[in-house]
Amino acid sequence: IGTPYFSTLQYFEKVTKDVASMVFACTENEANRFGIFLSETLSLLHHWRSDKKVYARACEPKPGFSVSFSNPESARATYAEFAKVSFKWHYRLVKSFVTCLESKEYLEIRNALIILSKVVAHFPILKRAGQVIREAVDKLATTEKRKDLKVLASSYLGMLEHNKANMISEAEFKNE
Repeated sequence: IGTPYFSTLQYFEKVTKDVASMVFACTENEANRFGIFLSETLSLLHHWRSDKKVYARACEPKPGFSVSFSNPESARATYAEFAKVSFKWHYRLVKSFVTCLESKEYLEIRNALIILSKVVAHFPILKRAGQVIREAVDKLATTEKRKDLKVLASSYLGMLEHNKANMISEAEFKNE
């Protein structure tokens, strides 16, 4: 994050933007590894967003949080701006995963469930997002004919239920 002309914000923007295509294109082993990568990424974002003081110390002074890509000395994203864009990234991931879960492609559904299982400690952390993901996975668990997908969906639902107590409201997420 301290590298001039490397935008940390743009990096996270790109990672969250391309999830659906990555889920579709990867093998099962790659999905496992991508899930670990995404879990670590979301953990870091959650840590920075968790407290204004953490963000002020770890992010604001870094050029990777400049609002201008071409000028690393420009103004930095404020905590409020970072919370807003983090919210956008979170819901972008929800949309990507729901799209994958509703796909007719076996590997896309399987990879989405594998990745979701890897990131469950950090995603979804919003109650509403958790409900949307739960509904899509619950539909798979009850209507899916392929037993391996049904088992993966049921397993993930158990993990999601276990993590439900850690989910927060949108107002808490934005620290309002």
